[in-house]
Amino acid sequence: MIIKSGAFTITRLISEVAVQQVPVATASTVTSPTGSLKFEALWDTGASRTAISQKVANDCKLTSSTILPPGLPAGFIYHQIQITLPNGFITPPLFVRQRNDFPTDCKCDIMLGMDALRHCDIALTHQHNNGCFSFSTAPTTNSIPFPAVPKSSFHDIYQGHPFELLFDALLKNPVSPHINFRTLKVLWDTGAPSSGINQSLVSELNLPGSWYGYGLEIELPNQVYIPAFPVKVRDGLRSDIAVLIGMDIIRQGDFAFTNSAGNTVVYYRKPSLGGIVF
Repeated sequence: MIIKSGAFTITRLISEVAVQQVPVATASTVTSPTGSLKFEALWDTGASRTAISQKVANDCKLTSSTILPPGLPAGFIYHQIQITLPNGFITPPLFVRQRNDFPTDCKCDIMLGMDALRHCDIALTHQHNNGCFSFSTAPTTNSIPFPAVPKSSFHDIYQGHPFELLFDALLKNPVSPHINFRTLKVLWDTGAPSSGINQSLVSELNLPGSWYGYGLEIELPNQVYIPAFPVKVRDGLRSDIAVLIGMDIIRQGDFAFTNSAGNTVVYYRKPSLGGIVF
């Protein structure tokens, strides 16, 4: 299903979705499910779990969950909801965090994390500046959506369905291309408008100030290169995430990921050749 397509650059993956609370059982009662209301949602592969704004909680009259599955950070308000995607697919029940400090710049009230997105196949292309954002919830075979061309595309297979899209890449020095720093962890993040680097890596490599003018260069698997891009330190990145690849880089090529048969597969091709529609 095509969400957005036209002669423009897609800077954020946003669509309208519907929210309904899952009935919550207490010692004496079971809450009735709320009606389904629609909100704008950001499709965010950089978030492990879905989050909602206080507006969603208030408008849907959500009841917070007191019994939570293991692994959720304590000290936050959680709700158990189901989300209806634009094609009518309803996600399994999700425990979502209510964020009272929801980012105002994303212009939406829901951030769809990997707990929801791993039930979908997603594609984003920008051939000749014609953007196309599409997705599917039909079963797939994890077949590569475009031919693997040396120095043009690569794919990465994750066993199981992960809550984050991390992979290994090589950090290169654009001033001295023959010098490689080291292999590091990179995160695909469709929810971030711009890419960034971890402050700890800047400190570890003692990068001089001139790097902020030259930028960084990343070598992806199969010799796919991301040329030098401006470095911007991102606050809040975990220590094991060295670089975050945001939409400023992703939209330079064709990006897709599929979920089927117990695996998640991520694909990236640069430059964009289009032709991928789920």
